[in-house]
Amino acid sequence: CGHLYGFTLGDLQQCCDVMINQLNARSGTRGGEPVPFRDLKYLFGEIMYGGHIVDPFDRRTNVTYLDVIITDDLFNADHEIFPGFKTFANGTHEDFLSHVQNGLPNESPISYGMHPNAEINFLMTEQKDLFDNLLGLGGGSGGSGGGGKTRDQIVGDILEVLTSTLPEDFN
Repeated sequence: CGHLYGFTLGDLQQCCDVMINQLNARSGTRGGEPVPFRDLKYLFGEIMYGGHIVDPFDRRTNVTYLDVIITDDLFNADHEIFPGFKTFANGTHEDFLSHVQNGLPNESPISYGMHPNAEINFLMTEQKDLFDNLLGLGGGSGGSGGGGKTRDQIVGDILEVLTSTLPEDFN
């Protein structure tokens, strides 16, 4: 995504209200009617959230995610919303919160339908920025005998702390 889009909690609440109204409308005498998933995807993807999106590729990505997530299988307890996270179909509000808070796997590229290696470039950029910042922490090259640590000593100390937090080598 090349753009940041404003989507507030108010926007999310409005989407939830629309969805709840559509689900509640299918109770009682209308209980046998199917949920209008196609309509909901259009409302969310093209108007309510999609209306914020200006880039056509970002819009296509958003609509694709909705096509994958909002399906007729959404209320099927065996349906995986993404790898490792199945739909939770029955329970109280607290049960649903617990399911999301405790059952949601850590984010990974696979969660978003991407190849596992997609994270490599991000991590390489992060480590480069980290070490650029570490190098910028030190003072000048010293020489005045002020008793302070040199840049190499500061970076060395930080690297020792970081290295001590790493797990044992696999091999």
